[in-house]
Amino acid sequence: MFGPEISAENAAELYRYYKKKRPNTRLAKVAFAGSKLFFRPNISFSDGDEERIRSHGDRGGIFLLSANHTRARDPFVLASAVKRRRSLESFVANTSIGAKPSLFKWGLRILMDRVGAVPAIRGKDVAKGQSRSGATGGFISTMVKDLNEGHNVALFGEETRNKNKKTAKEVQEFKSGTAKIRHDVSPDVDIMMVTAGLTYTEGNIVQRVLGWRKANAHFSVLPVEEPQQMPVEELSAELRSSVQHDVDASQAMAA
Repeated sequence: MFGPEISAENAAELYRYYKKKRPNTRLAKVAFAGSKLFFRPNISFSDGDEERIRSHGDRGGIFLLSANHTRARDPFVLASAVKRRRSLESFVANTSIGAKPSLFKWGLRILMDRVGAVPAIRGKDVAKGQSRSGATGGFISTMVKDLNEGHNVALFGEETRNKNKKTAKEVQEFKSGTAKIRHDVSPDVDIMMVTAGLTYTEGNIVQRVLGWRKANAHFSVLPVEEPQQMPVEELSAELRSSVQHDVDASQAMAA
């Protein structure tokens, strides 16, 4: 059964629906396993961060992950990466994923809803004359609710895909949404902010013929103490800087 219409005009009803909805755990696990089968990224971590992430997850901590976005397959590459590493298994079937509304069209919506994706109404989706805060605030409050209830959240902080191959290695400006979400979460929730850099390089001859590229994913713990105390603009800049570091490390890993 389909949920409410996905549009900025219908944001209030839309996010009331998603605040009550949780992913189908069994189907989400199947989706993560499928991503692991079809996407095989190279994976690396900044020094000591894999153990820090594993330890945080093992003690029941929650994660707020931010990544760059250059390809439509980025969510599946992330899903494959977390399925492939024991240190990231806390993300499997327990993560709300912000996704652009166009991915919920037709029959895809059933799958997206079941695996934990939530349509992210962005400022550019709001018609002229309509309140942006009313439309985008619903998404932010939904993510905050999920974190407060013990679920991870994964976001693409640029809020748009960088389709320019010449500049894809340069992370775009991070919008304020991720920082606002971190600010609004209850101080009692044990959250670790993690960043990820995704890049793609030429694969084998079959992959090149099919137009596929080998994916690379590098993860870091955001090197900031008490990020919830930082102004939104500063935290957004720190997130962008950390993701840029990850993108550079990801690219170097593939070289």
